Amino acid sequence: GTVRQYFHFLVPVMATSALIGSGGENIKHAQNETGADIFVTHAPSNEDLVSISGAPQSVSAAVKWLLDTIDANDLGSYAKFNTAYHAPGSSDEQTELDLHIPEEKLGLLIGTGGKAIARYQRNTLCKLSLDTEKGTLKIVGHLGDVEMAVRYIMQGLSVKPA
Repeated sequence: GTVRQYFHFLVPVMATSALIGSGGENIKHAQNETGADIFVTHAPSNEDLVSISGAPQSVSAAVKWLLDTIDANDLGSYAKFNTAYHAPGSSDEQTELDLHIPEEKLGLLIGTGGKAIARYQRNTLCKLSLDTEKGTLKIVGHLGDVEMAVRYIMQGLSVKPA
């Protein structure tokens, strides 16, 4: 069957209205454009849960929209993002995920002489391959390792240089 991916992001409440838009127009537009299902669940804390699901390509496009919208409105850091993916099959099966990396974060991801990306590779137990033209980082490994790798990398990319 087809792989269905699920992303769950914790988004600052102040960012939620920018994502939803007036009368829900932004989120409806994003769903039509990407083909992904996007739901916002209001939490009692100061963060809302944004859930994105669908075919990997749709999810990838919807996540890019989410990151771009948050960036464009300068709304909070990547460190808060909490992601989860589900791939069918046994726990031995390898999960493959394409993570969109904003262009301005590529240098931070690679590091001087490739030191940063080598460190990510060492510390995540996953195989990482970067396509700088597309701005995607392919992460391959066991499901739990891929989840941890995404959290770790997103956290690393949230560091704003002084």
